[in-house]
Amino acid sequence: MLEVEAKAHLEEPERVISNVIELGGREIYFTVQRDTYYRHPGRDFARTDEALRIREEEGRSFITYKGPKLDPETKSREELEVPLVDPTDLGKLLLRLGFEPVAVVEKRRRGYLVGTLEVCIDEVKGLGYFLEVEARECQDLEEGKARVLDLLGRLGLDRMERRSYLELLLERGEE
Repeated sequence: MLEVEAKAHLEEPERVISNVIELGGREIYFTVQRDTYYRHPGRDFARTDEALRIREEEGRSFITYKGPKLDPETKSREELEVPLVDPTDLGKLLLRLGFEPVAVVEKRRRGYLVGTLEVCIDEVKGLGYFLEVEARECQDLEEGKARVLDLLGRLGLDRMERRSYLELLLERGEE
């Protein structure tokens, strides 16, 4: 599946939430996510711009592979996600295969729907507040980017953050 999204750091999350609501956004969920990222035994994911994580959320778990970013403006990339029965067993399996945990990203996420775009306000432990806009069920990169960047512009956000939460935490020296 193609993930077409962009992210921005928020200095004033409450103001941005108000703007999202003014643009017709309606809250669709609140969740807490815990993502454990893994290092590949034979490939440097930081160099190849890939990621492998186990996400635990509201009693559900998923393993997700994220491919390299596809363009210089957004965080758009291939994303493959598979539901898990037991994240602990998969974590053990990954260790046996030589994968090592790199870091854990914990966040509180509030999701809104603005037309066909999903807008997430994330409070990330150790990093602060961010907004992510994702074109849902998007098949065309350029069309999705145009919709995402248009909404960010209408929200007054023009400085994108292309680094992942994992990259930002590792740069701060946190694991």
